[in-house]
Amino acid sequence: MKKIFVTTLIFLTWMPILARDIQEIEYEQREPWRYILIAIIIIGMFLFKKYIIGDAKKYKEAALRGDAQAQYNLATCYEHGHGVRQNLTEAAKWYRAAAEQGHVQSQFRLGWCYAKGIGVPEDYAEAAKWYRKAMEGGHIEAPHYLAWCYENGVGVPQNYAEAAKLNKMAAEKGVAQAQFNLAYYYEYGQGVRQDDAEAAKWYKAAAEQGHVEGQFYLGWCYAKGIGVPEDYAEAAKWYRKAMKRGHVEAPNYLAWCYEHGEGVPKDYAEAARLNKMAAEQGYAQAQYKLAYYYELGQGVPQNLAEAKKWYKLAAEQGHTEAEDRLKELEQAK
Repeated sequence: MKKIFVTTLIFLTWMPILARDIQEIEYEQREPWRYILIAIIIIGMFLFKKYIIGDAKKYKEAALRGDAQAQYNLATCYEHGHGVRQNLTEAAKWYRAAAEQGHVQSQFRLGWCYAKGIGVPEDYAEAAKWYRKAMEGGHIEAPHYLAWCYENGVGVPQNYAEAAKLNKMAAEKGVAQAQFNLAYYYEYGQGVRQDDAEAAKWYKAAAEQGHVEGQFYLGWCYAKGIGVPEDYAEAAKWYRKAMKRGHVEAPNYLAWCYEHGEGVPKDYAEAARLNKMAAEQGYAQAQYKLAYYYELGQGVPQNLAEAKKWYKLAAEQGHTEAEDRLKELEQAK
């Protein structure tokens, strides 16, 4: 697999750079560079054939001899089309072969195959069975995936307490999504006794690993004093982190901080800019706030046409206040 990584890295790193550089060279000087580019392509094809396809053949030879690790490697090749034509049925077959020998990662992947219908019919009972085997073999993420089965009652009876217990197992091993889920359980008392301090603790654990929802929820905890002392500077900090990682609602919440001068200096222009970011991603509350800014000329030049446009977009998503404001503006013509 290391060889596959090296080969891929060569292509991904050098091909775009050389292609760009060739375009920037004067026309009459490009010819030698074209030969260099062709040579790299040929070398890349050779490496692909030698390492990726060659490795797949070696894995198959060893897999047929019963080597569990080779069976797992071959399964990943079939799943992703590395060195062989992609074949999900073959992938599931070889994951099973390795899983039945106790190969933990294969047990987990086989569970995933059953959960998603990858190469086998979708079967949550089988998924739960293999997640459990992987968990018993020490797989770090498996408890979290089995927890999802218990939370949703698929393949096993619905049991929030069991889901919380399993997520805690994974959370304590550092699985960020499990930490977030456990925090949510504590915040809302789902499967565990409601505990805001535990909720904030686990949101923070997930947030510090870059879990975007964990960052957003931690910001909310600081803004509302949920399990932590109220601290708008911390709230703004975590909203910003979530926003940078693409959270749709976070710019709107950070905009509120700028609008009210909480945790950051009051700045209507920045509030408007942030709300526009969220509004353009389809978040109704941000569309409403942006429309309101345009209506009043707050942080942006007053523009009733823009106000109506954004009120309409929010109203179409069921935002009742936006619908009311749009009606009032239309009636005031």
